[in-house]
Amino acid sequence: SANAAQVSILRSANKAQETILNARKRQLAGKRKVTQGHFMLTTSEIRDKVLEAEVESAAKK
Repeated sequence: SANAAQVSILRSANKAQETILNARKRQLAGKRKVTQGHFMLTTSEIRDKVLEAEVESAAKK
């Protein structure tokens, strides 16, 4: 019973760590955010958003 409690605690801690690491892996800024889910980057609206993201990231530097 005590062992089951430890396993439960470790599983919840592991799940919390996984969510943090997955959030770090996922880049949600700039060009990556604009192009996420798009495989063909030929439309002008996507191009315009990518250019805006480049300007924003250049302004931050």
